[in-house]
Amino acid sequence: LQVESDIAPYKGLLMGLFFMSVGMEISGQLFVAKWKEVIMGLVLLLTGKLSVMAAVGPLFGLSKITAVRAGLLLAPGGEFAFVAFGVAVSHNVLPVPL
Repeated sequence: LQVESDIAPYKGLLMGLFFMSVGMEISGQLFVAKWKEVIMGLVLLLTGKLSVMAAVGPLFGLSKITAVRAGLLLAPGGEFAFVAFGVAVSHNVLPVPL
């Protein structure tokens, strides 16, 4: 498409701007103050996604080891979660200090 070719030179710049704006919203002090909650959240996120993929993968024809490997690849949260959390906080779905 013409639009894609016009935007292509600016793709890296726009992605950098996005990640910088998301990174500026991260509070180091809050991270240090709530490190236990952060670690527990990461562990729950990773084990939850890994468990779901290991359980569901074989239903779609994957071997158990392939399902576990896919779960490990999909387990980390995506950067879009920062945007989703920001929207949730702005609509009072999540508490502000989260």
